[in-house]
Amino acid sequence: MNTHYQKYREQYIRRSREWRKKYPERVKESGIKYRHGISLENYEKILKKQNGMCAICGKPQSDFKRKFIVDHCHKTEKIRGLLCYRCNTLLGRIENIPDNFKRLLEYLEKYK
Repeated sequence: MNTHYQKYREQYIRRSREWRKKYPERVKESGIKYRHGISLENYEKILKKQNGMCAICGKPQSDFKRKFIVDHCHKTEKIRGLLCYRCNTLLGRIENIPDNFKRLLEYLEKYK
């Protein structure tokens, strides 16, 4: 790799990390705005409407290291709510396979 390019890249990464540490709210806001088209203010309104809890498991934001994820329908792009990482991952795995979800519930019921 070109040493000039490598030096520039390392400098860019270092400055980017410094900026992210210095302005975490701006980073968060720009990410939410870019990915979901909502402001940080709207994110906070949704969180308040959910009483600071994950929309699925009902655990408070304070129980998690990561901020809640904006859950949305991938077909319509409509925002459904805010989810913890675990619930968002689970939903992503079962959302498009309703038959498997039914079988999962039957399996759990069978071995209660």
